Amino acid sequence: SSVMVADVLSRRGVGLPALCAGALIAIFSPVAHSGAPLVTDDAAIIEAKSCQLESWIEASHGARAYWAVPACNFTGRVEWALGGAGVNPADSPSSVWYAIQAKTVFAQGGNGFWSVGAVGGVIRDTGPVASDASSTTYYGKALLSLYPSEVLEVDLNLGGSNVFGAGATVTAGAAIQFAVLPRATLLAEIFRDERGPGKFQLGARYAFIPSRLEGYVSYGNWLGNLTGSSWWAVAGIRINTAPFLP
Repeated sequence: SSVMVADVLSRRGVGLPALCAGALIAIFSPVAHSGAPLVTDDAAIIEAKSCQLESWIEASHGARAYWAVPACNFTGRVEWALGGAGVNPADSPSSVWYAIQAKTVFAQGGNGFWSVGAVGGVIRDTGPVASDASSTTYYGKALLSLYPSEVLEVDLNLGGSNVFGAGATVTAGAAIQFAVLPRATLLAEIFRDERGPGKFQLGARYAFIPSRLEGYVSYGNWLGNLTGSSWWAVAGIRINTAPFLP
């Protein structure tokens, strides 16, 4: 979806610095990936009959995005997410994004050492320059998660997206989550979500109430571009409920 944001901003005449930064603003993968702020998904879904709410702010040199994404697991097999964002570029009209996503786990290894799943979804831009023919993105990817120890998780993704104005793109990601304390986890990933060089992200997550409430922050940029204006930063929270659905 960052490709989609870049295309929208370019059509609105945003300058190159804002375009590079804004291209990273509404990365929708965080709806169900291994916990925002990571773009790389894990092969896991929330508990059966429970729901989750993630809300975060994504800021960059040239834009701001405000996300709210509820998700529920009604049957125990598929996690459904339906959410949206307000995207506010500095030099062009604001836009509203809506997205729906489904995520499932196909298999798990003995003793929970590994799991395999898939995720897919659709994103729509309802901004002032969007049209019915050019405002939708489809994406999907295969997910593999490895759990070498109780404090270490490794996530690998491979998939693709079809973005208006940009065509099909191969996407990939690799992430590491390391629990340095019982409630604190350090995050690192490299990923490719559009054509061109890859990107990286570093962050941390803290569980205020284990399994129920946590907060996170992160910083990301293009690989090899630490001094450029294409950085982005994320801050948000995630709330998980106990099972309550019928």
